[in-house]
Amino acid sequence: MIFKCPHCSKALDAQDDMAGLETQCPRCHLKILIPAPQPSVPDEPTRIAAEEVHPPAPPEMPPATESPRPVENAVPLAPLLPPKTSGMAITSMILGIIGLVPGVICCFGILSILAVIFGHLAYAKISRNPQDFSGKGMAIAGFTLGYVGAAFWLIIFFAFGMAIFSLATAVDALSKAFPHLPFN
Repeated sequence: MIFKCPHCSKALDAQDDMAGLETQCPRCHLKILIPAPQPSVPDEPTRIAAEEVHPPAPPEMPPATESPRPVENAVPLAPLLPPKTSGMAITSMILGIIGLVPGVICCFGILSILAVIFGHLAYAKISRNPQDFSGKGMAIAGFTLGYVGAAFWLIIFFAFGMAIFSLATAVDALSKAFPHLPFN
């Protein structure tokens, strides 16, 4: 059956047994209800005398070989499926959690930075296509944990730098105070 989207007037094609199901228009991406097939109506009304009125006959089924008239640019539809979870949102959340673990010293905050990047990319993608993707909460959790992890690693680097500077200053002061010690 051929019908038009009530929002953007795009010609759509659906099977008769899909009537009453909800789907998404491929052009405007809004949810639409597939209408019931309409019985054919004659073009010109005719007057019927009262004695000619009979109970309605069952509708004739068209032959199986006959196809409906073609409509240009008609898009076949499928029932609306739930949106899938964004892989970038999942990745962001996992990287954010792992980036907070102090035992992952070999990465030095790179995982936290990746969590922020993947989280913002996923959030933008989900915001643009909420019908196609879900996982906005995971994206927010991922980039938030990424920012916390990056701040943690910045504090660690700053503290480590201060410790190195303090140690170098202490060694220099000791070598001046005690010239006979092997600090020179």
